[in-house]
Amino acid sequence: VITDLMMPVMDGIETIKKMTIDGFTDDNSIIVLTAKRIQGEEFNDIYPYIADFITKPFDISTLLNSVKKIAQKPPVKRRY
Repeated sequence: VITDLMMPVMDGIETIKKMTIDGFTDDNSIIVLTAKRIQGEEFNDIYPYIADFITKPFDISTLLNSVKKIAQKPPVKRRY
């Protein structure tokens, strides 16, 4: 999953929290795109579910490398 932290209807933090409640993150990796500085307690709940953070602006090669790196790892079942 590739998501942005800043979206118009539901921000990325809410989206990731919803995915964790629904169990979607048990078998799936999340890449977060953001122009926002990553800090503070608001991110504590979602850190365990994020495979990579990519700061905007970025080159497409950065995103592709992140996807390749994640795809090469064996799947991880997460249960929190």
